[in-house]
Amino acid sequence: MSLNECLGITTPAVSAGGNGSPGEIDGPETARAGILSVIIPAYNVSAWIERCVESIEGQGDVVKEIIVVNDGSEDRTEDVVRRLQDRYENITLINQNNQGLFYARIHGVCQALGDYVTFVDADDYIESDTYRKILPVMIEKQADILEFGVRKVKDGNVLYEFIPKSSQCNGDEAIRRMLERDGSICSNWNKIYRNALFLNSKFDENIRMYEEDKLINVKVMARAKQVISIPLAGYVYETREESITTKAMTKDYLSVLDSNREIYRFIKKEKPSLSKIAGRDFCARLVFCFISLREMGLKQHEISVIKKELKKEFRLIYKREKTGSYRPESESKNRTYMLSLFRLSPAMAEMIYRMGRYFRLLR
Repeated sequence: MSLNECLGITTPAVSAGGNGSPGEIDGPETARAGILSVIIPAYNVSAWIERCVESIEGQGDVVKEIIVVNDGSEDRTEDVVRRLQDRYENITLINQNNQGLFYARIHGVCQALGDYVTFVDADDYIESDTYRKILPVMIEKQADILEFGVRKVKDGNVLYEFIPKSSQCNGDEAIRRMLERDGSICSNWNKIYRNALFLNSKFDENIRMYEEDKLINVKVMARAKQVISIPLAGYVYETREESITTKAMTKDYLSVLDSNREIYRFIKKEKPSLSKIAGRDFCARLVFCFISLREMGLKQHEISVIKKELKKEFRLIYKREKTGSYRPESESKNRTYMLSLFRLSPAMAEMIYRMGRYFRLLR
C-alpha cells in the first residue's frame, strides 16, 4: 500500500518545473546528483521563503527537487514560489487548504522522488554546502536517518546551538535518545531520512501542529536499522515574533497532547519495551499543560474541566508505567521534581510554577 493510500488522500494537483526519475546512489564514498528531496511547508511566509529556497538551491546537484507545500497561505507566498519556479526547474508547488504542519509535511513526502528526504521550515535556511557534505557520510554508513546540528538565531545573533556528538545506533535507541533528550532533538528539519522509511507507513492521525515532528520521527525511527549523528551545525533556525514557537500561548497549544498521546499509543503497541520512556515523556507534557492553562486565555469553567481531565490521564499513565520508579540520567532535576510534586499535589506544582521559580521547566 502506498503512503497516499495509507493517508486516504488523492494526489494533489501540482505545478512543477521539471521531470525526472528517482535518484540513484553511485557508491559508498560519493553522492550522485539528484538524490535528495527537500520539503518546505509554507504558511504566510512570503517575506522569507525566497531566502530559504535560495539556500537549498545553493547546496549543489545532490538536491533533486524542492517541494513547497503551501498550506492555505493568505499572503503572497504562492506568488513568490511561482516566480521561483520560473528561475529554477526543480521546484514543485502543492497548494492545499490549511491543514497544519503535520499534513503539509506528509503531503510533501507523497510527492518526493528522491532516495532521501528532508524538511526545511520556510522562514529558516541551510548553511552553504551542508547537504553536499553530510549525504556522502550517510551513504557510506548505510544510514536510514542522519541527524545534524542547528543554530538558533535572531536578528543575526546566535541564541543557541545544538551540535550532536558523532554517534550511531539502531532505531529503538534513537527513539529513546529523542524522548529522553539524550543528545537528540525531536525536530524533522535537522534530519535526513531514507525515503523508503515512509513507504507503507500510516500517518492518519488528526494532528495539526506542536510536536507533530516528534510523532513523525517515532514512526520512521521504529523502522530504521541505522541512525547516525554528526557534529555539524548546518541548519539555521530563525526566530521571529509571529512564528508558532514564539507567539503567545493559546488553547491551541493543548494539541501538543494529541501528538504525545499518539506517540505513547504507538510505542505501547509497536515498541512496548520503550513504553515506560514514552509514558514519562507524556506525563511531563500533561503537567506542563496543566500548570500553563491560565496563560492560554481560557475561562475559569474551561480551566476546571480541562484540569480534571489532565489529572485523571496523568494518574492513569503514571500508575500504569510505574513512572515514579524510572528516571532518565539525562532528565533535568527540575523536571524530575515537578513530576514528583505533581503526583502528590497538582495545586502545589502549579503554585510553584506560577511563582516563577521553575519557569519553562518542562519545555
